[in-house]
Amino acid sequence: MNSTICGVPVRLAASVAVLILLLSFALNYRFMYHVGYQEIMKMNDVSSIMDGYHRSPKLSQAMTAYWHAPWIQKDIYCFRPVSGFQYWLETYVGLHKGFLWDAWVGGYLLFAISAWLCAMITYRLTRSVALTVFAAAMACGVRFYNSCQPDMWLAWYPMHQDLLMMVYILGAVLAFDVWLAGGSPRALAMTWCLFVLGCLTKEYLYAFPFMAASLAFYRPAASYLERRLRLIQPTLFALFVGMLLILRKHMYAHPRDPHFRPAVIEHKPAMFMYNNLASDVITSNWIPIILGAIIVAFFCAFIYVRTRKVDLGWFGKIYVIVPAAMLVVLLAMQLVTGSVAIPFMELLEIQVMQTKLVLDAVFIFTIVVTIRNWNRGSMAVAWLMLFWSYLPVISFIGWHYAFPGGLFRSIYWAVWIQALAVQILEDFPRLPPWLLGRLIPAPAADDGHFLD
Repeated sequence: MNSTICGVPVRLAASVAVLILLLSFALNYRFMYHVGYQEIMKMNDVSSIMDGYHRSPKLSQAMTAYWHAPWIQKDIYCFRPVSGFQYWLETYVGLHKGFLWDAWVGGYLLFAISAWLCAMITYRLTRSVALTVFAAAMACGVRFYNSCQPDMWLAWYPMHQDLLMMVYILGAVLAFDVWLAGGSPRALAMTWCLFVLGCLTKEYLYAFPFMAASLAFYRPAASYLERRLRLIQPTLFALFVGMLLILRKHMYAHPRDPHFRPAVIEHKPAMFMYNNLASDVITSNWIPIILGAIIVAFFCAFIYVRTRKVDLGWFGKIYVIVPAAMLVVLLAMQLVTGSVAIPFMELLEIQVMQTKLVLDAVFIFTIVVTIRNWNRGSMAVAWLMLFWSYLPVISFIGWHYAFPGGLFRSIYWAVWIQALAVQILEDFPRLPPWLLGRLIPAPAADDGHFLD
């Protein structure tokens, strides 16, 4: 039997790891040029971390300094002993050995591990080598945007706690999915270890119980794991989070908790999930939404009529005549004015950007595909994990806090592409199988063990 790691063939896992190490470096190699002492000292949050380090030069003092006051980072009233230890260690290494070591290990390596875990989860959800490679490449392209600093983000060591928490939450998702598949005690123990360490790294892990519940509901589990049994662990995860919240209330007079105002609840989830479409809805900019919906509806109707061979008589010919007529008109506009969209919009006296119409139509199309394939394969799991990945940050303003969602989005898009490929092959069975065959799920391997 072929060896596997969490149900992923060892050769594939190793090949993807090499790809990620190379691609992550190729896309972010400039971080090596931003590790000088003077530049590091000018970066955000570094001075407060340095102050905390100098107040507790001995690690034995530092680990007991959390109660009733922030330790390593001033004004951050959060219980984060793991990331606090990480900050202390990276400050020590940076001051004594140079901050380049922090950038390599705390930045580049943790980022590469996060991308690798995204690829591992993608393979378990899709069973497709091609989509696993796609997800790995997409994860490598994710960046933390903060005040125009894309080139230095891996060297900026306050960012490293975010990378560490991503290793923990992605690892916990992977281990929990392995446990659901076969009930492996080692996988469940690993899930709990990663979850607890993650919660003590940053509060982002408080979203994991929701992800675990989504996996328990929608992932096929072993026959002996009934839904009631599958939901016991997510419930325990949630209770642990509740215990930490109570503990924080006793530790700090003003713990740093999110503020879930009504406007935040109404707007932010949609803005993170479908930003262009949501912004048009919130601002009542209905023209691009309506036009986008018409385009998608027309396309879906055309596919339905053609694939089901529905005979609509002369009325049915509009699905051939109208697109042909529109193509001729648009071609004429392009030749005469050099633009397809502007003359059309001016004719209707509509002030709308071409990109907004295109993006709204694309988002509407992705929603249609997601709804149609909700209970097929891993579509529901991928969408819900992406949704929950934004839960911890919807009450914060900065878009740079959405960095973790970018990693989960690499998993979501791979699953979405597979759902679309399966749907296309169902609608067009005459297509050659090699065209989309590599995107179709392969037979499941023995994935109920952590290491085989």
